[in-house]
Amino acid sequence: MEPDRTKRRLPVVRSVIPCSPAHYAGLEPGDLLVLVNGQDARMPNPFMGGEGSEYNVVAERDGKRLTFLLRRERRPEQTLEPVSKTPIGDTSEWDCPLRVG
Repeated sequence: MEPDRTKRRLPVVRSVIPCSPAHYAGLEPGDLLVLVNGQDARMPNPFMGGEGSEYNVVAERDGKRLTFLLRRERRPEQTLEPVSKTPIGDTSEWDCPLRVG
């Protein structure tokens, strides 16, 4: 069933940390989150779970539905500043480490 978007606005991705799970998955600032693991993204704490948790995310970008798979990872001690412009660019442009798995 399609979430009712008339009651509350959808959450929006405000920024993406380079080399983060969101960046690897392809999320960009401005994407609207519609569903997380099949549930309305407006529910409280849609990204609950610890390290290794996976999230199937349906988002809207420029009126098109996109699906992303994110996996929660431990955040490195040093991270780059979040990027709030779109597009953030390919992970290779940021010298992101290669991901295994």
